[in-house]
Amino acid sequence: MKRLFLQVYILIMGSILVVLVANDYLNGIYYKREVEDEYLKKATMLTQAIQRDIALGSSEHDTIAWWRTRLRDNEMDLSLIELEGTAVQPHLEKIAITEASDQLEVVIPFDAARAIKFTVDDHAEPGAMWTYYGGYAFLYLLLAGLIYALTYRLYRHIDVVREQAQRVAGGDYDWAPSPPPTKAFAELHDDLLSMTRALAEKTQENHLLTAAIHHELRTPLTRLRLALDIALQSGQKQEVDELMHEMDDALTDLTHLMNDILTLSRLRLAQQAPPREPIALHGLIDQCICRLANDHIQATLAPCQVFANRALLERALSNLLDNACKYARERVAVVLTVTGADIELEISDDGPGIPEALRSMVLHPFVRLDKHRNRSVGGSGLGLAIADLALKDSGATWAISDSRWGGTSIRVWWQQNGDIS
Repeated sequence: MKRLFLQVYILIMGSILVVLVANDYLNGIYYKREVEDEYLKKATMLTQAIQRDIALGSSEHDTIAWWRTRLRDNEMDLSLIELEGTAVQPHLEKIAITEASDQLEVVIPFDAARAIKFTVDDHAEPGAMWTYYGGYAFLYLLLAGLIYALTYRLYRHIDVVREQAQRVAGGDYDWAPSPPPTKAFAELHDDLLSMTRALAEKTQENHLLTAAIHHELRTPLTRLRLALDIALQSGQKQEVDELMHEMDDALTDLTHLMNDILTLSRLRLAQQAPPREPIALHGLIDQCICRLANDHIQATLAPCQVFANRALLERALSNLLDNACKYARERVAVVLTVTGADIELEISDDGPGIPEALRSMVLHPFVRLDKHRNRSVGGSGLGLAIADLALKDSGATWAISDSRWGGTSIRVWWQQNGDIS
């Protein structure tokens, strides 16, 4: 804290000092000009008064002596000087202006051969400078106290942020400091809590993902090992051929699983947005439907266009359609509508549906609502997780609800980019 206080103090006081020096310099120039004009006018008026007194009959010596006595109380003196050559114009021969004193010599023509020199030596009162500089010292001390109080308050919040960062780095996501009263720090406090919650969710999700990957990989590997052991012990060619097909199916499952895991990891760890392009959404959905070749699908597609990464969007739509086809009994409806600049895609089925309390869970990796391990139904549990990330990348929002047949309805919304002719 001492270092922070010194840095803030030096920064603020240095800035104030620069401003004061510049202000003093400019004030000095202005004050000097004012003093020059003032004493020139004052000396001219005094010379005219002396000349008037002499013209009224007073002796020159007595008049000069009387005015010298009067002016001495005002830190001024005067004397007659002889001129050499032609008469001079009123001018200042010497000027020295400081905060403690004003010293000037003003020369004003008196007659053809002489001039009056006014000497000004105006010093400040003995205690005035102490008061002046004491005021500056008090100001600096007062500012030091205010800066220290500000620094202490700032450092206290920084210390809380540092402690929270250390706890998060150590894996403690439960500690939450009390919110500060200051609005700016309260907003920072809320942002830190949001970041901590997000890190806690990601960490927990990564732990679950790591454990789930081990569990999911074990199933096809066990099938492979079992089929291989039986094949090695069996002497019948027909039985060996069946086991080889079983091993091939297990390898296919393993390949699909690894591809899904790699896709999910790439979507989560991507540091740069994938390249995007205008895509005819109705055409892409039609391609995905044709690839599935499922007679239960009934599609109504309005022409529209979105701006997204084609490969990711195709993967997301394929996963959603594939899920609907897996769980549907007899009907899958795909409806793409356009209202102004809004695009809505609805994929509905007449399957068993997803309970409302479990709809957020299905977006997590390896989460299945059934216990099937059959490839045609159970899958790896990564389809909706991949679809969620891919749809968000395309700028879409989506939600799961009940369909009008009692199954699942998935609605996806985009903003349209451009027109399709």
